[in-house]
Amino acid sequence: MDSLGNIVFNDREITNERLELTDNKANYILGPNLTLKNCTLVLKVSARRLKSSR
Repeated sequence: MDSLGNIVFNDREITNERLELTDNKANYILGPNLTLKNCTLVLKVSARRLKSSR
């Protein structure tokens, strides 16, 4: 988590993992250049906590 409360997943490939996004105080940023292969993504946060970076 960075100093602004963001958890950033970018510039990587994640394979065969289970990602659980559960911290209601964090902002989750997915991308750019994020590839998820054969992963399970569990979202337990509101949509406003989930961002996509282009």
